[in-house]
Amino acid sequence: MQKILYLYLNTGGGHISGAKALSHAMDEAHPGECENFMLDALDPKSKFIRNVVEEGYKVSVQDHPWLWPITFESSKFSLVQQIELMVLRPWIKPHLKKYIQEQGITKIVILHFLLIQLVHEILIEEGWSIPMVTVVMDPFTVHPFWFIRKDRPLVVFSHQAKGDALKHRVDPQMIKVIPLMLRRHFERPMPADLIALEKTKFGFITGKKLLLLAGGGDGIPGAQNILKQALLQRLDVEIAVVCGKNAKLQAQCESMVAKYGSGRPMVRIYGFVDFMYELMNMADLVISKGGPATVMEILMLHKPLIVVNYIYGQEKGNVNFVIKNDVGHYISNPRKLVIKSAEILANPKLSQEMADKVAKLALRNGTDELREYVYNFS
Repeated sequence: MQKILYLYLNTGGGHISGAKALSHAMDEAHPGECENFMLDALDPKSKFIRNVVEEGYKVSVQDHPWLWPITFESSKFSLVQQIELMVLRPWIKPHLKKYIQEQGITKIVILHFLLIQLVHEILIEEGWSIPMVTVVMDPFTVHPFWFIRKDRPLVVFSHQAKGDALKHRVDPQMIKVIPLMLRRHFERPMPADLIALEKTKFGFITGKKLLLLAGGGDGIPGAQNILKQALLQRLDVEIAVVCGKNAKLQAQCESMVAKYGSGRPMVRIYGFVDFMYELMNMADLVISKGGPATVMEILMLHKPLIVVNYIYGQEKGNVNFVIKNDVGHYISNPRKLVIKSAEILANPKLSQEMADKVAKLALRNGTDELREYVYNFS
């Protein structure tokens, strides 16, 4: 019986969703052979440090985005990395040591770069020969902190990321390239007849174009401004906006509908939903952030995509991938974005051209391959 521990920190949804996806895939493929454990590596008692790490990331990325480039760039320096580890060490190492020992963990999968060195230290200090592998969650633009250990196994999601690892002198034998993990059902776009049924089920008009604004667990920053422009320009479409857990954004979008929505297209504002697959399939165009999983899931469904923003540094490569392969657009100005949306929605040929280009990329889900790599890793 393998006892596999998936370690993350609660800074953005990608680390947690990656842990969940891999754990679930392991349960499905190897029932009775593996016991899977997911753990936020920060000690639950560390309320102050937890607030600094979690809220600090959220504030710098969402509320004051000018802060994040400073944080991102400064943490590339070894001295800053050592200071960050020094602060976190007392709040992670004792908690992790105890958990690993109590649960009898036999394998460790790391999904956050701040944990790599600390887990390595635990294994050395305790003399534990527990296999440890890091899964780099940023597919194209990888922060150097992911490469802090040159001698520990590393999974990356692109050859570009592998190239970065080699530049940072990571042992080539330690690097494994696997496609990005995605939710399994996004491998299969819905057929047209089923999309029509879903539209009826969710209250949309079957013959009307649907514009979707969605960007992960916290929605799209500034979605209310895009919605305002869509209403002012009287787009002849229906609009769905998913705000996730961002109650403030949801209220702002509802306010825009109340102020500008009279006599204009039907707009549905959602909070957190568990039917993103259905919404993406129903959509004729998706406006989203530059998160890797969201971008790839949209492309896997062959939907036209406009990226409106991205997190500095870590998500830049995702936008570059979209632009380089001409499978979508990056437009940050709400007015210009809505004008381009109207152009795409009015011209099915443009949508088909994008879909054809996506098909040529032969994108595939790497979840199964990664699952088997972890299962067989020793």
